Amino acid sequence: MEKIVIILGVIFLLSTQSSLFGQKIGIRAGLNMSTMYRSLESSGKQTDNFKLRPGFHIGASVEVPINEMISFETGLLLNTKGYNIRRQDETLKIKGRFNLLYIDIPITGKASFDVGKFRYFVSVGPYIGIGLIGNSRIEFSFEDETEILEEEFEWGYDKESDDLKRFDYGLLIGAGMEFNSFIVAINYSHGFTNISTFDFDDFTLKNRVLALSFGYNFGNKKGGER
Repeated sequence: MEKIVIILGVIFLLSTQSSLFGQKIGIRAGLNMSTMYRSLESSGKQTDNFKLRPGFHIGASVEVPINEMISFETGLLLNTKGYNIRRQDETLKIKGRFNLLYIDIPITGKASFDVGKFRYFVSVGPYIGIGLIGNSRIEFSFEDETEILEEEFEWGYDKESDDLKRFDYGLLIGAGMEFNSFIVAINYSHGFTNISTFDFDDFTLKNRVLALSFGYNFGNKKGGER
């Protein structure tokens, strides 16, 4: 919890700074809908029972222009990931959630263009993720009996004692628009890292997140002021 408070404090300080050399510093927050890709070599893709898990993101961004159209953008985002699971047959009902909290650092190129008073943009590039905390809760219901299993995840690379690898990376793509420094964007992050330490039958577990983001830039206004 102390780490999260420190991170949010850094985000707040970044968002209140004045712009330098034409760069724009902004804040971002919004809704995440996450799931995961899971596979086994013996049976292939196994995500049929995974459901989207709602969550959130919040953070700060820095955009450095290269010219009128192209810019470089990075930042620091507190990001939830994971999935829900639902499964039911005639005798057994399974309901659960898999919660992860990351700090993500996007490193994207951004192309922007004006249409009337609005400025539209697309972005693409890698991201780096650092796992902070994680847990799961699974509820098994059989006839009139219910059993609940809860677990706090250990982060690391020891196959015997750790559950998840702490570092993640992947591809981030997005699109949106800006008006009077207000931002609305849709982003999709596609994890490439197998974050599971489980060493059996080429088991893999990878993050996927679709996000709706709202923000505000404190630097030069690009949309709505022409």
